Amino acid sequence: MTTTHDQRSQESERWKRFLVFGMRAHFYPPRRVMGPGIVAKMAGNGESVSFTWVAVLDEDRPALPRQEAMLLLTSESGLSLHDALDLAHGVEAIDIVESFEPHMAPTSMSVLPVPIQLPVPVTRASLESKLRPQVRYWFGSTSRFRDAFGSYVVSPGDWLADRRTLFQAYISDRRYRLACTYLYDSILELGFHASDWADEGYSPEFDRYVNVARSESAFQNAYKAVEALIGEPGKDRTHKKIRERLIAIGVDPDLPVGYVEKRPITERVMAHHKTRDTVTAHGSGKKRRLRLPDIIDLQALARELLVSERAYNA
Repeated sequence: MTTTHDQRSQESERWKRFLVFGMRAHFYPPRRVMGPGIVAKMAGNGESVSFTWVAVLDEDRPALPRQEAMLLLTSESGLSLHDALDLAHGVEAIDIVESFEPHMAPTSMSVLPVPIQLPVPVTRASLESKLRPQVRYWFGSTSRFRDAFGSYVVSPGDWLADRRTLFQAYISDRRYRLACTYLYDSILELGFHASDWADEGYSPEFDRYVNVARSESAFQNAYKAVEALIGEPGKDRTHKKIRERLIAIGVDPDLPVGYVEKRPITERVMAHHKTRDTVTAHGSGKKRRLRLPDIIDLQALARELLVSERAYNA
């Protein structure tokens, strides 16, 4: 398909407001004020952005005993579509990383640029009438827009308030954002997680079928999440060097982690470096088949680095 000048200008334009599709909050009882939301400076360009809730009215069920709300992303200087989608993806990524539950994956997040001040509460009809050019351009048809408007996961409470520190780190720290995205992909790729392993008593022989491409990709992405936070190991993988890197991001190098056996996080990082070499045939080790406990344990280590206050408050 040929890209027209109008399409290129639409996609390169900067917008001050975006509605985020894919998640809604349900507040019981209904709120009159949505709350302060989250404000943070974006990694890289230092732009100040905010996420807040905006009230939504379901026209098909106007008498519900709750207040529904959608996320509104704003920036005084404006954001490109790419940056807006990247920030919206953070809602998906943090939800999965924080819950450590691949079966809870939300509907894929999408955004709609909003060039005007929105009437509140937001309704599907008001968006269709007041943002007709944007709806037609970004969704292609009214029916697709309606599908996106009506497809979402529910946050039973204030998702922004509950995950404020994590989401602020995602917005403002490029390393954190990269690590979060890698771990999100790893968790979804594997499809099994710690509670599945727990059902088997954390047996080192725990096994389920995952094809080799998916299992190796899940391991590599979890490994990349750790690398994004503490740096690539290079040739210097000494105990002292790993301790220094963990301390540099605010993590206690003696923090005990692990499901079967609690060991200092420094030792866990070094052990996963060795596993990575044998799995991918790096170094002089012989390549071997990955086990699910190898992958889940590495995912849990990456999650500890992301969720620990010592890491994201560094």
